[in-house]
Amino acid sequence: MPMPLAATWSLAFICNYRCPYCFIPWNESKIGVQHAQVTAENWLEFWERMYDAHGSFWIHVAGGEPFVYPGIVDLLARVSEHHSLSVSTNLSWKPDILYGRLPPGKVAFGLSFHPHFVDFERFLSSAVDLQKHGYTVTVAVVAYPPLFSRLESYRLEFEVRDLAYNFLPYQGKIGEKNYPQDYTKDERDFLYLNTVQDRSTRDQQMRSKPTLGRLCAAGQMRFRADADGVIYRCAPSVKLGVGRMGHIQDPDFKLLEEPSPCPAEYCTCPEEYSYLLDLGLNKALVVGRRVRDSNSR
Repeated sequence: MPMPLAATWSLAFICNYRCPYCFIPWNESKIGVQHAQVTAENWLEFWERMYDAHGSFWIHVAGGEPFVYPGIVDLLARVSEHHSLSVSTNLSWKPDILYGRLPPGKVAFGLSFHPHFVDFERFLSSAVDLQKHGYTVTVAVVAYPPLFSRLESYRLEFEVRDLAYNFLPYQGKIGEKNYPQDYTKDERDFLYLNTVQDRSTRDQQMRSKPTLGRLCAAGQMRFRADADGVIYRCAPSVKLGVGRMGHIQDPDFKLLEEPSPCPAEYCTCPEEYSYLLDLGLNKALVVGRRVRDSNSR
């Protein structure tokens, strides 16, 4: 299947939770104010330009927690007029705020359950309610080693409610152990068996296969826009300080013309990982950048 034009939109690095396994450095004061450098109108203008130039994108809306952003429902409704959205959220808000405002056919949700901050039954109730209202829902739980023994009970509850689920390998160090490398064999087997992702993507999350130097269409077929409006090729580019492509207010911003080598030893983003050419990406789509025909609107 051809890969879609896509983007990760880190709308704001603000969040109402402080999970022990979160990778965002919340203690850095500049993190929580980055989004103030651009306005909602700047974002709307940018996504309109992207639609005019290339057509519809599949946009992964992330954070932080997107629903802490002021006016988020109105902003998503406007963007979804031309693009499809998948919103990552901790579901700490009441789902009825979006019913009748965000179209289920254009907006899906990746719901993250964080047991340190929310009651499981309340979370499940809201997730089921979203699904009953026609939204595609997938639930994710970080397989944090101190809480690993709970995952099987979560799995059973998700299955009873017909909720798609994914247990995300923890990335980090606890004591002398480095994860995901130091999961036990039984824990690794559990993570491979209980996911909506294919094996190659789970391999990526478990750091089984290096990606450095492999050709990837990130930057050409997809990109990452951070909260301050800066556009990067991919998540590893942000961390490594390379691959800056421009800014959302740059009227001359362009996607790359062709695939380029992965800059990181291991890709850190499952969505971007899927754009590695050797995974079977339809190469016909990456021979020259696709530009929208103005007559096709």
